Amino acid sequence: QSVPVQREYARAMQAASDTLDFETAAIWRNRIRALTAIQANQDINMHGLGDADIIALHRSGGQSCVQIFFVRSDTNFGNASYFPKHEADADTPDVLAAFIGQFYDERIPPAKILVSTLPAQSELLVEALSQSAERKVEMTTPQRGTRRQLMTNAINNAEDALARHQADSASQTRLLAQLAETFNLDAAPERIEIYDNSHIQGAHAIGAMVVAGREGFIKSAYRKFNMKTDGPHAATSGDDFAMMRQMI
Repeated sequence: QSVPVQREYARAMQAASDTLDFETAAIWRNRIRALTAIQANQDINMHGLGDADIIALHRSGGQSCVQIFFVRSDTNFGNASYFPKHEADADTPDVLAAFIGQFYDERIPPAKILVSTLPAQSELLVEALSQSAERKVEMTTPQRGTRRQLMTNAINNAEDALARHQADSASQTRLLAQLAETFNLDAAPERIEIYDNSHIQGAHAIGAMVVAGREGFIKSAYRKFNMKTDGPHAATSGDDFAMMRQMI
């Protein structure tokens, strides 16, 4: 069984993180990811499942991880972890309902959706997904047999992914606290913006903003800026300071 091994790896990663040995913590994190990938590829293939998404939710410490395995034509096409934002005391069916509604907002759902817990208003949700797919969508909670084993596997992966996520968040929180102490700030920063610009021999000038917060880099907040070449704030060709001034 790989789950006890993964938990032991998670404890080792947390111990390294607690002592600020982030390089060692990263090594353990990578080992957990590799073991998870191996386990997924061994267990997830299932003859007769057809096209399906296996959605498992695990909660701990007021946070949640949704793990999804994508099965197409009886073959595992990988998995992904998501960490939806919600109130700590939110009901699990409500959390799943909100996540599933957003997840399939721009995706066509498969014929089968297996869930660890039925979401709130599941019948209404299934009807909406069926209309979106223009065919019947079936949503079930596996209770026995191979499908239940697959769901248990997905739940275990969600548990491990959430443990890694929380360990990374704890490390980030400590780093921000140290930053506040170093620069004598009143409190740890909640948002850090990093700016840079680039050009090709003065032409095609662009700027970029990268954002980090308490949970690491916030990719949804990244921005790219095209530099103006005319007007009062135009960037002079090749002038990095002017481009930075314009971007800010």
